[in-house]
Amino acid sequence: MTPPVRYEFGVTVRRALRKLRVFSGRDTRPQFWLYMAAVHGGMQVSTLLFSIPSAVSLALGHDPFANGVMLASMVVMLAAFSAFVAAAITRRLHDTGRRGAWGLLPLPPLAVQLPGMWQIMRLNGSPATDELPT
Repeated sequence: MTPPVRYEFGVTVRRALRKLRVFSGRDTRPQFWLYMAAVHGGMQVSTLLFSIPSAVSLALGHDPFANGVMLASMVVMLAAFSAFVAAAITRRLHDTGRRGAWGLLPLPPLAVQLPGMWQIMRLNGSPATDELPT
């Protein structure tokens, strides 16, 4: 009987980062989820850092959406997330016997939802009024 394979966090993340542009091959479940945990943690830290300029702008009484920092940070974050997970998702789908194209399935809803989310955020960031915006 073979001993179980141990997956170390650092080794797994370095392996996945080396294979960012490799869409062929396979990833085991532990390899995929350890890497996703690292990406999620990195995205949380990045979100915090990107939100600081908007928070400062809001604290100074300015509209945080006026200068486009929030929109730019959202676009950068989405692009970075896509770049970091595209190959890993494709390899994991190959491991489960599916084509990598299934990983594109969430993109159309995101393309529709992001502009709407931007509008909602702009409305919530504007000064309170008694009237609804038209």
